[in-house]
Amino acid sequence: MQVLHTWSLEEFLSYFRFSSLEESFRRKGMGAMACAVLSADVSLVRHLVALKAPLDVPLPAIVEAGAKVSTASGSGGRGEGFGLGMRGYSIERRDWTPLHLATAHSSNSIESLAALLELRGDPNASNRLGHPLLGICDTAEAVELLVEKRADVNKLSPPTMASPLVLACLRCAPPEVFESFIKLKADVNLVQGQREELGMWQHVEEL
Repeated sequence: MQVLHTWSLEEFLSYFRFSSLEESFRRKGMGAMACAVLSADVSLVRHLVALKAPLDVPLPAIVEAGAKVSTASGSGGRGEGFGLGMRGYSIERRDWTPLHLATAHSSNSIESLAALLELRGDPNASNRLGHPLLGICDTAEAVELLVEKRADVNKLSPPTMASPLVLACLRCAPPEVFESFIKLKADVNLVQGQREELGMWQHVEEL
């Protein structure tokens, strides 16, 4: 685990400029739990849950978190340039929760994701576009953990009906993520409940 910060509660509140614990719980967007998740401080995550921090606060201003932003042109790096552009990025993430942050940043701390799932996080959560949590995993370990917690590897939800594997392709996920999906019986031809050929083979043909 890459521990980015280890905080006392007082240090945490001061660093993120929360006037009080209660204010950090009330804040919309980057509230207490989201900041703790991005800090990869699992002990603080657990402590905040014990203090009744809300788990499902939506993050309408997610770009402020420094999450993995994709641009329209992209630089060819991992997780960049998957074609949504900044407008698509903002639409997709405007209702992310701390659980989404923990999943998308599992390479920082898989323990933060595990803690949120243990503490009643929904492994089958989807955003308003119907994009399932599994589709934003950035590590094989996160895929396997979510499936272990009963996430549906072939989940389709309206309005987009995009499977986790399709989303991983759009995001140019690391090869080990695709290996895990295939090992866990993800349907490589699943589109809107139908078995059709997808233009995804360039991402999985070497697995």
